[in-house]
Amino acid sequence: MKLRLKNKSITKINSLMLVLLLSFIILPIYEIKVVNASKSFITQQEINYSFIDPELLNSQNNHLQHFDINVIHNGETFEGYNLFILIQENVTGEKRVKRNILLITDMEGKILIECDLGISAMHSMPVKFINATTLLFYSPKLRSTVLWNLQNNKTVKMNFSGHHEFEYNPINNTIFTLVFHTEQINGSSYTFDYIREYDKSALIWSLDTHDFISHKQMCPFGDMMSGGSVDVVHGNTVFFDSEENIIYFNSRNVNTFYKIDHKTGKVLWGLGEFGNFTLFDQKGIQKKSLFYHAHAVEKVDDNTFILFDNDMHNKSNNQNKRSRLVEITIDEETMTANETWVWKPPINYFSVILGDADRLPNGNRLGTFGDARAHENNIGGRIVEIDEKGNIVWEMNFQNNERFWYYVYRAERFCFGPILDPITTCIESTENYTEVEWRAEAWYNFRTKQRFTEPYTLYLDNQSIHHGIHTFDKFWQPTIISENLGPLRLGTHTITVEFNGIFAGYNVHNNLIIGACPSINNEPTDDRGLAVAFILLLISGGIATIGLMVFLYRKR
Repeated sequence: MKLRLKNKSITKINSLMLVLLLSFIILPIYEIKVVNASKSFITQQEINYSFIDPELLNSQNNHLQHFDINVIHNGETFEGYNLFILIQENVTGEKRVKRNILLITDMEGKILIECDLGISAMHSMPVKFINATTLLFYSPKLRSTVLWNLQNNKTVKMNFSGHHEFEYNPINNTIFTLVFHTEQINGSSYTFDYIREYDKSALIWSLDTHDFISHKQMCPFGDMMSGGSVDVVHGNTVFFDSEENIIYFNSRNVNTFYKIDHKTGKVLWGLGEFGNFTLFDQKGIQKKSLFYHAHAVEKVDDNTFILFDNDMHNKSNNQNKRSRLVEITIDEETMTANETWVWKPPINYFSVILGDADRLPNGNRLGTFGDARAHENNIGGRIVEIDEKGNIVWEMNFQNNERFWYYVYRAERFCFGPILDPITTCIESTENYTEVEWRAEAWYNFRTKQRFTEPYTLYLDNQSIHHGIHTFDKFWQPTIISENLGPLRLGTHTITVEFNGIFAGYNVHNNLIIGACPSINNEPTDDRGLAVAFILLLISGGIATIGLMVFLYRKR
């Protein structure tokens, strides 16, 4: 009898252990969960940019037939498309002709648009978006600055030229550029720049850099223009902040960039070798200059600039030759400037001339090392994407050959529509429904210098639920779009955001998939759900233990 009682007790204990085991398996199903959301920046975009202007492109003449492109993927990239002008220099003849070819490629190097802009004596040809569908560049073939709307395939010739920079002013609907001019000083020729602003054909504003840059600040290593003139300034950047009405102008040869009040023409400060700031490198060591012969100075937020430091004619060590991407954060009250992020690649990335640096929405940086002829790897130019820690995650190389050398002045990453990164949360749940708040970080199509406001429609499972107007921030800073979607049935749902670019003239959809799931309480965190499950497990285990003790006691 006792033996049978013991066997029953053992059976009860085994049953209890089974209950406890099932509790470990089943209870976590009821843990709090966040609604799953697509985390890709772009899941689907419907837009057609397949037009080619026959006046700009001779489709019968493929200038890239000898072109070798090599793309390397090493990590997580910011997905999009690449816009740049490739300079193809024919090195076989006595006259080294430089052909300028506007390209849009995908991330694998596939050429989506190829446009022959013509032959130029200069390497430095930028191209940029001024709105979601319109490109700004200079065409030597047309001898004009050009606006090209890719969506409707219309071009506007501006009937003026310049060098190194073309920058849009959305306030006046005008274009800034740079124009060389030479002055005789004490019997010698010195070349400076005019910063000029044009409407379609007329000059409406001009500033002489000789007003604030002295010929005595010229580079001691002998930068010369053709004809024997000393190249004092060699401007290569006009960055216009339209909301502040401020021009940031970079002088390559003076190793300084300047903040200029566009309304008055007054120089507010300079940053660099001949500037007003006390300069500190990334280690906190005070320096006379943080860059040498730099390119492409741009703002990434209100107090931070990014630039491409060529490190050419480095006055502290002329043999250093280590081109870098540099971010500098300034304090205009204390007039101090600090390096806050630096990427210093291997020496074979050294770019004697040309160069660009951008910060991407995901925190990666895009660097253009436009001319690497000085090294044995025979790569002409390269575009490189680097993550926050300095790892190369993507690279596009342009291989030189016996006939052609290749250069890239600047490169831009962009998307064919606004960019969304969803953040979705559960608010509260019932047995069959979950209250869902849909939020997303949003960026405009490209790295803007002004805020763009665009209407949008939000669809849930193909049904329109909200019309709104969203303002995208400048400098590719994120903004938030949000909507309470109400109670959703458990399962997957499709969120579609349709942007209507009235100013630019386009329509684009971003389709995102979310999943509605059960939640406990209002804060959807997995740790809290596990805590609840553990408490329930302890309670159920305690009840089972008490029951077993009572059972054994009664059987004595």
